[in-house]
Amino acid sequence: MAAFAPAPLLTAYCASMAGAEAFAHALRAEGAHRGVGAGIAYLNWATRS
Repeated sequence: MAAFAPAPLLTAYCASMAGAEAFAHALRAEGAHRGVGAGIAYLNWATRS
């Protein structure tokens, strides 16, 4: 989720996550004509209510 919204004192981490997301989107576009896909997993903590 760090790729979507900045977090205090985590500027470099959030920027690197946004870069990783952009890389995955570009990789998907480059490999689509060969049937190669790329995906992004957005991991987050789950809690019970």
